[in-house]
Amino acid sequence: MLLWNDAIEAIVELSQMLRVVVAAAALIAAPALLAAPAARVDFAIGDVVATDAQGKSRRLAKGAEIGQGDTVSTNGGRAQLRFSDGAYVSLQPASQFRIDEYRFAGKTDGSERGFFSLLSGGMRTITGLVGRTNKRSYQVSTAVATIGIRGTEYTVSYGGSVSGSVGEGEIVVCNGAGCINVTNGESYYVANAETRAVLTGKKSDLPPPQPEAPPPLLTQADECSAATCTPTPPFVGQQQLALAHAVNLGGGGTTRIITNGSGLVGLVPLDTVTFDDSGKLVAVNNGRDPLVPVLALDSGANLPAFGNDGLIAWGVALDQFGQYFHYASGLPAVYGDLATLRTSQPIATLDLLGASPPIALTAGGEQVGRVTGGKLEARFLESTVNVRLDMEILGTPLSASGNALRIGSGAATDTMTFGGSDVSCTGAVCGGEMTGFIGADALRAGLAYKLNVDTGRDTVDVLGSAAFANTTAR
Repeated sequence: MLLWNDAIEAIVELSQMLRVVVAAAALIAAPALLAAPAARVDFAIGDVVATDAQGKSRRLAKGAEIGQGDTVSTNGGRAQLRFSDGAYVSLQPASQFRIDEYRFAGKTDGSERGFFSLLSGGMRTITGLVGRTNKRSYQVSTAVATIGIRGTEYTVSYGGSVSGSVGEGEIVVCNGAGCINVTNGESYYVANAETRAVLTGKKSDLPPPQPEAPPPLLTQADECSAATCTPTPPFVGQQQLALAHAVNLGGGGTTRIITNGSGLVGLVPLDTVTFDDSGKLVAVNNGRDPLVPVLALDSGANLPAFGNDGLIAWGVALDQFGQYFHYASGLPAVYGDLATLRTSQPIATLDLLGASPPIALTAGGEQVGRVTGGKLEARFLESTVNVRLDMEILGTPLSASGNALRIGSGAATDTMTFGGSDVSCTGAVCGGEMTGFIGADALRAGLAYKLNVDTGRDTVDVLGSAAFANTTAR
């Protein structure tokens, strides 16, 4: 009997020791759990920084960790954050986004929290597990209104007033004047903190908002933020951007008939390009390939032959070998966003924003034409792009079409690119190739092309670049 009691006491003592060890392990692990990152950066383009609660800033790149108390500032760039509960937040240029409180232990047990502040700019988000069970555990705040969820994909744009739209699910938009629910396909507007939100995406008995200025153009992808609705500062200095380019061999007055187009049309998914203070492209390839802008070759064009709106830049320059270098360069979309775009805008239609003048090098010398119109259609469900360019070149009008150009990923950079050689013309016999990139949130697209035009006497190559803008209003 004594031995049995001794055994029981030993077991109890061992159990108590184990409880002490487990408790100590929990204390050791607790700081690690508290320090777990709220999110990681899927991508960051441009000068994107995070500032912690103590005011210390750091530059963000793909894979960087973001935690509670951090404020992410995109400045002139863009970023996408992937949270541990599966949510993601896509931040537009000139945005500030703060993680006020975030807790997620891998399950929805009531302790999860997701409270955020959009201090300026615009964001698109698809929510995750936080807030799915307990709606009160999730909120995005601005100085004008707060947004709660019912499980959704939605956008917010804040710049004095608040606007946005819901792609899927439902949100509730509240301030001191009251709340409204916004559901699939609807848009909303909040003029100020004292005015109740109104729906703008469907007929309503509520009076429409009366902004001080005419309402901005909206995109199919997002309600656009102040950064994309109003003229933005152009790209200046060194930038990491997508670059579509086409090179006319033998520019600068030297005639050379092109017989082998290898390498004449290309796409660098991300390259370091350099702009001067006026927004003209002056170097590519980390400055190793200097360029001299050419702005006089508009030939009476009715579309800008040069442009730079801070989202995309286009034009033509002379490289160090005297060759015409047509370019379109801008902020690219991420190929990983393709699934989201298939839901939010299965087809994005972009109008021609501007184009470098098409240049043909013939036996009689260079001929400069003009682009008169065009359109680009990105069909995200089919992962294809259809594009049409109307131009006058070689003494004749022609329309060049790229048919079902495949959307793909730009190597390790994950940028959304497209291209192919399924090119045809009306008004002339031609073939050729087109290549380009889709801009972030499908706001812009850049294209470079080479056409092999049959003149009846010989085949002449015509090269150029073009920029497209998504300006479709809701």
